[in-house]
Amino acid sequence: MSRVSRYGRVLIAFAAVAALVIGAVTAIGAVGASLTSAASPQSFVPLSPARVLDSRGGAKVGDAAGTGLPYVLKVLGKGGVPASGVGAVALNVTVTQAENPTIGGGFVTVYPCGTRPDVSNLNFVAGLTVANSVIAPVSAAGEVCFYVYGTAHLLADVSGYFPAATPTTTPTTPPPTTTPTTTPPPLQVLACDSSGPATAVSYLRFVVGLGGSNNFGGVVVGGVPPYSFSATGLDPGFSFSANGSLTYVSATLGSYTFQVRVADSAGSSVTVGAETEVVPPNSVVVTC
Repeated sequence: MSRVSRYGRVLIAFAAVAALVIGAVTAIGAVGASLTSAASPQSFVPLSPARVLDSRGGAKVGDAAGTGLPYVLKVLGKGGVPASGVGAVALNVTVTQAENPTIGGGFVTVYPCGTRPDVSNLNFVAGLTVANSVIAPVSAAGEVCFYVYGTAHLLADVSGYFPAATPTTTPTTPPPTTTPTTTPPPLQVLACDSSGPATAVSYLRFVVGLGGSNNFGGVVVGGVPPYSFSATGLDPGFSFSANGSLTYVSATLGSYTFQVRVADSAGSSVTVGAETEVVPPNSVVVTC
């Protein structure tokens, strides 16, 4: 029997210590991944959600051996996305009519077509319909690829995009005698939500099972990377490392609040509140 938290989420248990990793990972947002460092952050442009992929009219994507070709989606010019000048798109990806691979459970990797990263954006088992939000970079050809380990039909709805970074140029005629500098965008902490794209937040929530662990997914943008992390107001039952990892070392149920400070290499910083709810084991924990 699963119970629903006061945030309206169903909770799942994990079997290790709780770790909130707020460090840098890849921009395509692997499942269970933590706060992401975006190398060239641009202003997010929201769109009315529009379906840009539905494979149910044809064959399923992937195969049981994991050797199937990826599904290639030409995303530029679809669902309100411009035909050029796009660096990444916000997608809600759904797996349905899934079948397990030969070994283990299935997963989907969403990536800019080319070399496939060794990450998972969405995990599934046979017979389930599962969805997850993904910030997917777009290839130079305007494509996003979907690799499936196992077989499944795929659906994808676009809800916004990030413009591509604008190249900077140095004037070749005098004056000036110095190269102009560009003020970096403000440092921000973004959090993803299963109902839409990443948005700026000042307060983070996550849930951990007693004696278990879970990671909060989100994005750090702006400022001058790399970023560093620190925390204040922690309960003695938690520890926080310099690389942004929160570890649960106690065994007490309840809610705990603290502050997370994110700083960039130029000295700018932003502080957000955070709350963790420690719930009984063998519950269900779902984060974006």
